[in-house]
Amino acid sequence: MISQSTFSNCHYRQKLQTCVLASYAVAATPFVGIPVLDFFDAYCCELGLPQQHPERNYDLTFHGEGRGYEVIWNLHHHSTVKVFQSCRSKFDLEDVHGLDLTAVEQRLTSANATLMLFINKSKRMDLQLANMHSIAVACDPSGRLFYYDTGLGKVVENFGTLADLGECGDRFLLVGKS
Repeated sequence: MISQSTFSNCHYRQKLQTCVLASYAVAATPFVGIPVLDFFDAYCCELGLPQQHPERNYDLTFHGEGRGYEVIWNLHHHSTVKVFQSCRSKFDLEDVHGLDLTAVEQRLTSANATLMLFINKSKRMDLQLANMHSIAVACDPSGRLFYYDTGLGKVVENFGTLADLGECGDRFLLVGKS
């Protein structure tokens, strides 16, 4: 389980359409502690893009690279850039899209794990959770789920279950290696 304070140094709030890589970076934080912006630099390095404005270059190219979570999968498993190599050495990335949300929650509560979760359609406008948005979810030591929303730039808690968030799409479980 992961303490909410683990995400206190993220301080990332997206201004562009950067939620997929940003949620991967946030979900990776408990395992690698690499700043979110370094992931954008690493993405640009991997693709041979200029690194002057890495978030903007990511936003301009990422959406043409294929399905977002598939791009992350390939970066995590195949990139030779140090940031992604470090991630690969510290945690496994598992595609849990086929698992029931309850089973995913059980994995979050029983393992050293975080979750990248794509919300296709939000049920939680009260939490300002956007449609077509990727978030990083974790479970605190008391067994409560919380998430970091890069669109808001903060941790959100007290939402119940993953199903309470809305129509969930792609999802990757990040499981720490011992």
